[in-house]
Amino acid sequence: AYVPQTCEWVHCSGDPIPALAIAEENSNKIYIYDGQGSSEPIKILER
Repeated sequence: AYVPQTCEWVHCSGDPIPALAIAEENSNKIYIYDGQGSSEPIKILER
């Protein structure tokens, strides 16, 4: 588990997946979720 800091919808109108990005507090990770799916991220971005 992680502590979420910021979240933002990151999809365009008509995209097949309503993607939601959530930044982890105190790290460089951004978790991408299917806004209509499970609690498992579909992708994790890290810098």
